Amino acid sequence: MTSYSDIIKKHQERLAKFSTNAHRDMRVLLGHLTEKTPEFYFMHPDTVISKDVESQLEKCIDRLCQNEPLSKIMGKREFYGRIFTVTKDTLDPRQDTETLIDAALKYKKTLPKPLSILDLGTGTGCMVLTLLAEISLATGMGVDISKKALDVAYNNAKALHLEDRVTFKHSNWFETIMDDEMFALIVSNPPYIANHEILDPNVYNFDPHSALFAGSEGLDAYEVIAKDIKKHLLPQGKLLIEFGHGQEKAVIHIFESSGLKHIESFHDLSGIIRCAIFA
Repeated sequence: MTSYSDIIKKHQERLAKFSTNAHRDMRVLLGHLTEKTPEFYFMHPDTVISKDVESQLEKCIDRLCQNEPLSKIMGKREFYGRIFTVTKDTLDPRQDTETLIDAALKYKKTLPKPLSILDLGTGTGCMVLTLLAEISLATGMGVDISKKALDVAYNNAKALHLEDRVTFKHSNWFETIMDDEMFALIVSNPPYIANHEILDPNVYNFDPHSALFAGSEGLDAYEVIAKDIKKHLLPQGKLLIEFGHGQEKAVIHIFESSGLKHIESFHDLSGIIRCAIFA
């Protein structure tokens, strides 16, 4: 019989080369495979692991040792307290983006009613679906250039019982959105990494490049969004957009040049200015 502690001893040296916390990652994978919490194995290290589960776990460990993120191995990621399906066709929801949700909720009372939300580059749908779950009377639309990402977003909407309050549309930013479609809140986490930047293998090899890279300075998506933003923003409506470290001034300039006014910027949990709101 093989116990959890035996498995740890067997694989920890190999895993330590690819993981900052091999024990935690092992518990997370075992919890995923056995429908137990990771804490269960921490509290019960002598728990016997079946041969079938051990075989599945070893395949997962092989993937981890290829720098594949835990979320992609398990096919899910937590965002703002909810679980979202992720695939190779979607950017992983990240904790940094939760800053954008907090900012939107701070300003929700100032938005035009009925509250309609547009999520540009929706990916998993995590932003628009989280906002709909947090704001009970809101409706939303998510657009993405990837049809496969839109399938993931729709399935996430069904899992959260939000499919009746959201629509998804195949679109390259505003391209297929009708001129008369206007929104109280437009949110976006566009690609903002410069083409020359070198990323960690667990990001570069497993997240879609179209959701990561955006030109020589990482600003191409903001230029495209800014061109049509006023056409689709209701009077008194707001734009809330994420950007990378050090891009705040450039992004503010782009949207103020389009006729919007910068209201406030927000720091993430690491103290980095992560997003800004415009009107």
